Amino acid sequence: MYKRYLFILLFFTSTLFSACAVTDFAGGLFEDVTTYFNVYYNAKTQFNEALEEVKQQQTEIFSTKPYVPPGGAVTKFLNVIEKCSKILQYSSTSSYVDDALMMIGQCYYYQNEYPSAIRKFTELRDNFPNSSLNLDARLWIAKSNARSNDLEKAVDGLQNLIKIAEEEDEEDILMEAYIEMMKISLSKNEYEKAIDFGNKFIQVSNDDEKSSQVMLEIGLTYTKLNLIEKAVEAFDRVSDYSPTYKTLFRSRLEFAKLNRQLKNFELALEVLDDLKSETIFEEFYDQVELEKGFNYLARGEIEDALQKFHYIDTTFSSKESGGVAQYELGQYVEHNLYNLDSAKYFYDRASRSQAPQEIVQNASKKSLLLSKRKNLWENINNLNVQIEKLLTFPIDSSKSIYDEFVVDSTMLNDSVYVAELKELMLEKQKADSLKLIKLSTDSVTYRQNLKNVDSIKVAVAKLKFDLGSLFYSDFAWPDSAFPYFKYVVDSFSNQSFSQRALYALAIYYAASDSTEIADSLFRLIYDKYPANEIVSAVAKKLNLPPKRSLEGKPDDVYYQAELQMQSGNFLEAIKTLEYLISHHPNSDYVPKSYLLIGHIYEDKLQLYDSAASAYKVLKEKYPYSLYNQKSSQKLFAYEEEKQKIEQAKKLEEERLKKELEDKKKIEEEKKLEQTLKVEHPVYGAEQKRTKKDSIKTKTGIIDTLKIPVDSSQIKFDSTLVPIDSTEIERE
Repeated sequence: MYKRYLFILLFFTSTLFSACAVTDFAGGLFEDVTTYFNVYYNAKTQFNEALEEVKQQQTEIFSTKPYVPPGGAVTKFLNVIEKCSKILQYSSTSSYVDDALMMIGQCYYYQNEYPSAIRKFTELRDNFPNSSLNLDARLWIAKSNARSNDLEKAVDGLQNLIKIAEEEDEEDILMEAYIEMMKISLSKNEYEKAIDFGNKFIQVSNDDEKSSQVMLEIGLTYTKLNLIEKAVEAFDRVSDYSPTYKTLFRSRLEFAKLNRQLKNFELALEVLDDLKSETIFEEFYDQVELEKGFNYLARGEIEDALQKFHYIDTTFSSKESGGVAQYELGQYVEHNLYNLDSAKYFYDRASRSQAPQEIVQNASKKSLLLSKRKNLWENINNLNVQIEKLLTFPIDSSKSIYDEFVVDSTMLNDSVYVAELKELMLEKQKADSLKLIKLSTDSVTYRQNLKNVDSIKVAVAKLKFDLGSLFYSDFAWPDSAFPYFKYVVDSFSNQSFSQRALYALAIYYAASDSTEIADSLFRLIYDKYPANEIVSAVAKKLNLPPKRSLEGKPDDVYYQAELQMQSGNFLEAIKTLEYLISHHPNSDYVPKSYLLIGHIYEDKLQLYDSAASAYKVLKEKYPYSLYNQKSSQKLFAYEEEKQKIEQAKKLEEERLKKELEDKKKIEEEKKLEQTLKVEHPVYGAEQKRTKKDSIKTKTGIIDTLKIPVDSSQIKFDSTLVPIDSTEIERE
């Protein structure tokens, strides 16, 4: 209340010394007083309260996290915009207009509405060139452009602002401009420029707290440039200013990390122990313990490091450091103990943790690869069990009285005994005949099983090739991949994927400096296989001309179709497969070709009817094929969906038919009414009224409501039976 009275007193005092006191009071001074008490005071109060809430959240000036204003601040910002808009509308000649524009612009800025903010700041800059807020408006325009990712415009504005601020000795504006230039340089990975702007800020700064944050960022930037000693110096200088306890902790922690990299382990541990002894840093103890674990690991004290990581995992699992510790444990178990199931356990937990995004992504990728490896092994084991069963000839375990009866020679003179013996022998003969029939049937089944075993063995070899590829490419374990590639090459050299295994072996030997073996394998690929992508690469390695394709081999034709599909030439791939089917009808690749044709139509071209046609042919011609088993479930789902669509169409046709019949009936009734009306005017009118009443009693809104069924919108959903593209690999 005192401030209000003082404000009024100042206004009245100023009028006494004015040459046009009465005019000023009646004009601008009076409007300023009414504007201040009616609108401006409340707007400014709420704006300052909201700004304080924002500052409590935005404690780190170089934070890259997206800013979300607190709910209470948003409400206050909206109220400020409303009140300040009234100043612009109803008090446009008052001295508070520029301040109102500034507050509106900042309210938009803190709500991430940058285009609206730029409009208000620009209006302030252009319409109030002599305002004390003009330079501030230029600064906020540049900040808004930077947040909108219009960095070029932001940099231009800041460079002009720095010149003006230097000329007018505006230190606060200059400091803010340097910080913005530093942020933009960091976002563009222009680290040297960022350091230069940071040092310029330090030179002109009168804010020690901000100076400590800038010095910390300079140290982090030196780290990115791998200028470790300069980074150490910068982190050490943070304490020369007035850092918050968070800034001080981070600078000391980074100082310890860099000394670990410099192998100054004792100094690093000493700094970490000092941090642990300070209760003010209690909320960061998990980070101190994590860095100790890394220090032990760098020193080769593996047991101490693992104990520390386990401690962090159990004590701070919900924090960022807990996720990092879980990832490190997974790394150690994978690469040192080779216990991949346990490694996956830690990776799974790290992928769901609060660890940095890079670690979460790496953990998710590792977990996915380990799941793929586990699935491959499970499939291999399941197929091996099938092979063992198929290789076992069916054993007739049934026994009867005919198998072990003994003839009593002393009873052969007994006619009754002989008669029973003859009857028993006849029954035994019938039983033996049935056994022979069963044995014959079992023999046919066994021979068919042997054929299936061969195809299953090929499937196992393909899975082992995939496992080798996984170890070689994704895990970067060439030694683990080697036995799988060698198994494929030694045992299934006639399969299409064997040439890729052979190529992988050649690359393995080349990387192992076994040049002679590698070159011999490359030459084998060049001589034996057609001119595909692999052979083209081999020809370049050996400085030999490319070879023509061997079109007569079905496995090569199939592999060419695979390459065409992988390159996106789906129709060409189908034509190649149809060529294989027509020119090699007895090949084992024919049923596989039908499956791949169906896969292309279904997953690549979304032509579900064509896919179903391919699956039907596969089912009819090769009912016992493994490839038919892969497509039967998909075909069943398609037929079921098709029946639903046909049923829906039938219901729609019946509805339309009934609708036409009802319409025809109504038209006939209308004709009858017209006839009666002409022939018997009075009777016709009475009949019309009676008919109308009858219709009212029989129908209503619900009765007349018709829900159209658009059968064209009923589509076959191919995702009913997801296809695993890895199942259609060339085997």
